[in-house]
Amino acid sequence: MCETCGRKWLARWCRRLGVTALVVVASVATAGGQVMAVPFQRADEGAPVGKQILDFQLKDLDGHERSFAELHGEVTLVNFWATWCIPCRAEMPDLDALYRDYKDHGLVVLGIARDPHPGPVREFLSDQVQVSYLNLIADAAVEELFGGIPGIPMTFLLDREGVVREQFIGFRYRRTYEEAIRTLLAAQSASETTRPGGALEAAASGRNVARAGVTTQRKEEM
Repeated sequence: MCETCGRKWLARWCRRLGVTALVVVASVATAGGQVMAVPFQRADEGAPVGKQILDFQLKDLDGHERSFAELHGEVTLVNFWATWCIPCRAEMPDLDALYRDYKDHGLVVLGIARDPHPGPVREFLSDQVQVSYLNLIADAAVEELFGGIPGIPMTFLLDREGVVREQFIGFRYRRTYEEAIRTLLAAQSASETTRPGGALEAAASGRNVARAGVTTQRKEEM
């Protein structure tokens, strides 16, 4: 989503919801050209960057328990959000586009909704913002595992070993996430050259990631 489109999207949701004071109702501020969620505590407090997250269990929107361990071996973007969070809604189309563009290159996107019940989340994803990546329902233990969630949207980028490499508090435009994702995917490709027969596969993977980025850039320019 372009920056101008992002601002228009937020304004449209504000009008629809009758929000007249974004700073008060949605805790939103503008800084550095990006719409940011105002954190509830210091942004670096409990920051888990460098921490390895091996596993946790959460329920999906149908009440079935899912394990984070299912995603091991992939670069994973974990996004904490809520249906009532306007900046969360604004970045979801970009997250879905990133997932669709890079899933074949080793990216997984996981949404974790902070709504207490799955019903409103399921309805929201069906009627308002449709995404193709998996969404689960948050609980306090998992939020603590990620160092606490001081504000939303809050997004973490994990490498293939489950180590948190990047942390983002607040709305980000696609290019910010994409740069970090491509860096990790490239690192993953490079690491594969250390195993027998891995060099050719890694080279092909690197070329494919580069092509995905070029294709994405062309789409945004159109």
